[in-house]
Amino acid sequence: MATYPSFSQLYDSSVLEDDGLELSRSVSGKPRIRRYYTSTRRTFTVHHDLSSADKSTLLSFYTTNKLLTLDFVWASDGLTYACRFIGHITVRPIEGNRYSVVSKLVEV
Repeated sequence: MATYPSFSQLYDSSVLEDDGLELSRSVSGKPRIRRYYTSTRRTFTVHHDLSSADKSTLLSFYTTNKLLTLDFVWASDGLTYACRFIGHITVRPIEGNRYSVVSKLVEV
């Protein structure tokens, strides 16, 4: 399994945790909660500030692995998650030869 490149993750990177809980209400208004899966799944939004060469490396990695499961190390906890890309990587030029790059990954 490929490993997501270890570029630094900026402070505005985020994780959304999904417990699979869904709230509905009975006719009386009493809440009912259903759980659709047993473990928490995460969606990562990863922000990078990259040079032109690093941007090319990440885009090449995306092209090669966009349909595959990959290992991703989340910098906030240092744990490795099995993930897949969800959507294309977003690239925006900033100053000089630097790029703001955003990847979205979902835990499998």
